[in-house]
Amino acid sequence: MLKALLVDDEISGTKGLEKLLAKYCPDVLVIGQAHSIDEAEQKITSLNPDVLFLDIEMPFGSGFDLLRRMTKKLPAGKKLNFEVVF
Repeated sequence: MLKALLVDDEISGTKGLEKLLAKYCPDVLVIGQAHSIDEAEQKITSLNPDVLFLDIEMPFGSGFDLLRRMTKKLPAGKKLNFEVVF
């Protein structure tokens, strides 16, 4: 089972995606939602998702900003340990 974190500044977006995943993707378990890149960074670190469903445009930073921030914190030669779906 894949553990998924949903990141979107619009609550209706994460709720809708969660319903679609539950209906059509029974092997995907939604382990959390985040509504800003700061919140997403905290939840990625604490929840260790397998896949991140990531909105691109959000207030106070984009999905790409989040990925850059997370990548900068990795030791040299390491990669992010989750897949990303925009």
